[in-house]
Amino acid sequence: MLAISELKNRFTNEQVLIILITRMYFGTQDDQTVRHFAATNPIDWQAWYQLIAVNQIRNFIFNTINHTNIPIDPLIYDTLKKDFLGWTMFSDRQTEVLQEVLQLCEQAGIRAIPHKGRTLAQKYYRSSDFREGADVDLLIDKKDFRLLMKLLLDNGYRLYYEIKEHQLGFVLRFMRELAFRSPENRWGISCNVELKWKLVEDFWGKFQGHAYFASHLQRYVADDGTLLAELPPTYDFLCVSVHHLVRESLLKFKYLVDLACIAQAAPGEMDWAEIQAQYAAHGFAPHLWSGINAMQEIIGLSVPVAGVPATHYRLFAKTGNRNRSVLMNKIAHANAKVALRARIRTNLRGGLQLFVPNLQDIALSNGPAWTIPFLVVKKIYRFISGSSGSSSSHHKFVKRIQDGSGRKNP
Repeated sequence: MLAISELKNRFTNEQVLIILITRMYFGTQDDQTVRHFAATNPIDWQAWYQLIAVNQIRNFIFNTINHTNIPIDPLIYDTLKKDFLGWTMFSDRQTEVLQEVLQLCEQAGIRAIPHKGRTLAQKYYRSSDFREGADVDLLIDKKDFRLLMKLLLDNGYRLYYEIKEHQLGFVLRFMRELAFRSPENRWGISCNVELKWKLVEDFWGKFQGHAYFASHLQRYVADDGTLLAELPPTYDFLCVSVHHLVRESLLKFKYLVDLACIAQAAPGEMDWAEIQAQYAAHGFAPHLWSGINAMQEIIGLSVPVAGVPATHYRLFAKTGNRNRSVLMNKIAHANAKVALRARIRTNLRGGLQLFVPNLQDIALSNGPAWTIPFLVVKKIYRFISGSSGSSSSHHKFVKRIQDGSGRKNP
């Protein structure tokens, strides 16, 4: 575990305070040391709040410091308290929606695998209210998607992006997920349900899918007598970490906390040999090493994996929501972990990803499925021009192609 003096050489005071509070949660740093640091080092409290907000750890930080005497700014504390109270109502709705969707799956014979999100919070955090997250995540077999989509739509859910029926084939082939918005409860609260048929996009590389994880599901009886299924910790870690380490490269500090919670909550049940084997088989071993290094150096957890090479990781990289900057950040982080050949491949695939139509692009298109590739032209044009739109003849041509009016009448 890095000493505080080493942390200060690599991070700002605001970031160091977040790390120390995180260590306090995991029992690797005493609260007296954290109080002393907060009292004796200049902290920009507004910047500190922005950091924990963008990294989605407001609930985690608030609950961790709530019963200690960590001297934080009173106004910031009040803001965190309001955030937490609002989040409590939202998380209750998430739990309801998760149960509703799993019941629909059970009735239809669909093997849906809950992971990340609310499931992760309930299973591995000290309390489910510690984790901040917006979605209910389910991994499904791609062949079950259309049936489950129909069930959700019939029960009042709606597509987050209005994908048309003739566009679904493209989405299922090239995308990894589709989101639905739940009905509102009596308080007007709804949440997203994300149906995933693969864990990472193809341009990052291949990883295990639904069949592998479904084979490791374990049945159990819930408190209300319902028969449910869940993944053991090893496979929860694999399912979550490939997103956090490969797809997102620890872009948010929340991702490191997630992995540490799983590793600490069930140390005797973790099959690290299987985890290493899966990462190595799919060419992602350096990503796993970066996560293990971060858990050991930043949080202070001892991970029982021998001979882990020193591998680059970067924390607090999430600074905004612009797709281009976020993607390039991910590529830069991934490249720092791998050899030259893999870096070239990642750069090429990642760069091309900027021009592949995303769900929002497809939802805005009214044309038939064969016009979807023409959206690439539009995205290349916008990238080169640096604009979000144009009234030029080129833009009008692309729009005609989108709505199908670019074809001449016979």
